[in-house]
Amino acid sequence: MTLSHALFAAGLLASTAAVAGPAQEADAPLAVTTLAHPSALSTPTADQRELSQKFLASGLDLLKNGQPQKAVQAFNDSVRLAPGADNYKALGTAYYQSGNDLKAAWAWRESMALKPDPKVQALVDSLQGASAPASGGDARYRGLMDAAAGEARSGDVLAALRDYDGAYALKPGPESAGPGLVAAADAADAALKAGALSRAIEALVRAQPLAGAAGLDAAGQGAQERLRRDQAQAEKASGNSLAYHAKSMAMDHDAWARTVDQTPKEAR
Repeated sequence: MTLSHALFAAGLLASTAAVAGPAQEADAPLAVTTLAHPSALSTPTADQRELSQKFLASGLDLLKNGQPQKAVQAFNDSVRLAPGADNYKALGTAYYQSGNDLKAAWAWRESMALKPDPKVQALVDSLQGASAPASGGDARYRGLMDAAAGEARSGDVLAALRDYDGAYALKPGPESAGPGLVAAADAADAALKAGALSRAIEALVRAQPLAGAAGLDAAGQGAQERLRRDQAQAEKASGNSLAYHAKSMAMDHDAWARTVDQTPKEAR
């Protein structure tokens, strides 16, 4: 990353921060895009837009504090809830600051598809290889699948689930859902056995977009059953639903995790 590129990205970040307050209905039209979950094939609800804005604001804070990789997670969550030009632009900036030029260029292109921006286009064009034609949905899908498999092997289950989710959104089916469900079930099982309730719940939340997949093989079906069992155990132990935990994580992830992990062990 050159200094001029870094400063340019910082400028894009500042322009995004200016709209990370009230819902961005006027400045950034919302639309379903390639990362949106198939269940979101309609205009996001007011609650989804509000939660998306909270993820966006959280991600911007993480970027300002020099944590771009954590910001990527927050921006991906924002995009899944209510995809818009601004959260895609922020996602591209987080990928860029994390050193992932390929994904940065992709996210910025998604932003420009919703709202053209010559500054974003100039930065995309300046990235090495970004002037090549877009690779299309199949290449995008395969890239996400390859990334997810590598992340799962390295133990970064949450990152793997984000990419399996993205692949499933592009091409719903057992190829992407199956390994994602298995990775989530393995992570949730291990966390519950270790008494790490917050880690188990986070894996369960991240697996939700894949939970209803059909056509799974025996391993995928077994993972679905394990996740149902793990969800029941986690909800009983914590005293709250998975939906409640998803909202609490968005509000303040660290505070949520501390509260969950303070649950008396005898209640688990």
